[in-house]
Amino acid sequence: MAEAVPLYILAGGRSRRFGTDKARVCLGGQPLVNRVVECLTPAASSVRVVGREAGQYDDLGLVTIADREADLGPLGGVEAALSDRLRREGPGLVAFAPCDWLSPTASWIEMLVAAARDASGAAFVDLEGKWQPLPGVLHTGCISQVKTALAEGEGSLWRLFEAIDGVAIPLPERLDQANTPAELRAFNSISTKKF
Repeated sequence: MAEAVPLYILAGGRSRRFGTDKARVCLGGQPLVNRVVECLTPAASSVRVVGREAGQYDDLGLVTIADREADLGPLGGVEAALSDRLRREGPGLVAFAPCDWLSPTASWIEMLVAAARDASGAAFVDLEGKWQPLPGVLHTGCISQVKTALAEGEGSLWRLFEAIDGVAIPLPERLDQANTPAELRAFNSISTKKF
């Protein structure tokens, strides 16, 4: 098993397509963000949420740090997490996951950490070879590239993984996320039929 690293759940988006804060939307009676935290905690040395505001999910029992600046997308959340890791623990690897991951799997995080151990970062790629950077793992040494990308208005995580020559791992199976209420309903319908 790979060494556990700090895990940050990215929840700073506006959830425009969802229409409400999707991190708080319930699946199986549990807010999505809590579900992700619960499932991934076994693979992490610590877990924090990156939100639009510090303390945003305190009421859900989750330590929440804030994006340095709102509306910078997932890359802004990554920058906040890398900075937090450097400030609290010094250099090292950081794992990231989206708050709307519908089938969060700790072994995926372990797989990414193991792959990134001797690299700048690791992410999954799909069957067509396209980067699927969340969940993903980056080393704090990438922070200058993240800051440069943000300063240039580039918010794409997959471009970052290309730029750092990140380790690509074949996606173990489909990565289900809830970008819209319809996607959540469809997943809920399929998962209910399985049991």
